[in-house]
Amino acid sequence: MKLALRLIIAGAGLALFAWFVHRTGVDTISRAFATLGWSAPLILLPYALVYFLDTVGWRLSFGCALPKAISFGTLFRIRWAGEALNNVVPSAYLGGEAMKVYLLHKRGLPVADGTTSVTIGKTAQVLAEVIFIAFGAVAGSSILPAGSPARAGMFAIAGAATALVGMLFWLQHRGIFSAFLALTERLRLRIHALTSRAESLRQLDRRIFDFYREDRRRFLSGVTLYLAGWISDSMEILLVSHLLAGKWCYFSLLPLRFAGGACGSLRDHPPCARAHVRANRRCASLCRGTSAARLRAARYARS
Repeated sequence: MKLALRLIIAGAGLALFAWFVHRTGVDTISRAFATLGWSAPLILLPYALVYFLDTVGWRLSFGCALPKAISFGTLFRIRWAGEALNNVVPSAYLGGEAMKVYLLHKRGLPVADGTTSVTIGKTAQVLAEVIFIAFGAVAGSSILPAGSPARAGMFAIAGAATALVGMLFWLQHRGIFSAFLALTERLRLRIHALTSRAESLRQLDRRIFDFYREDRRRFLSGVTLYLAGWISDSMEILLVSHLLAGKWCYFSLLPLRFAGGACGSLRDHPPCARAHVRANRRCASLCRGTSAARLRAARYARS
């Protein structure tokens, strides 16, 4: 049964990959790799560093010693699997986090410890992302006209993200699961799966709060590592600009990467979409000799 399930999942993954190749176009992908040549695999290095830093940051979210079956390499793969699910399945990032808890439990970690680490790790990651978005709003203001709606939109996104993090901390201070239990009681919803585990869920809230109170240094260290991961992702610009144009124009393009981070939360928002278009055009002009087509080729190779 397990083998059959693995084969089904592997087949679904290959089918999804084939759909992605078909949707992008084989000719387009071939031209992208032909443009980059032998250096194409190097574009993956910054993102590998991002996953490494994020895994170290997540490791700091565990308030207990991990079983011997969960090495750093195993933790890296579990995070990889969870993030892959988050990127493919529209589950508001809940599906991938549940997958991480499940995989940790299969390797001997109690569900309560796994859920605590996933909640704290995701909070640290979101906080680091908000700091990165704030940098993006400031950096984006330096490349966009004063009256640009995209400029105002990025600051609005930064403000909304900050408010979201504040609400997340407030909710965890009250207790995420306790608040949800109170809501179901108020609505007179009788969910046996929740009421039978009410005390365990409240205990989980206390574990999360105790971590923030007693292991504040570990949490801030995790936030720093996640932020380093976001910044390392921008190193892709440095590498691509050198491979395609033979120039190190990182400091010219860095504001554009931050601006992209600020717009990433609302990709479909018209001002943010226009900001991305202007950023792509500005990339080509800042790195002379690098066409927009070659920059797109680098993005295809990374994807």
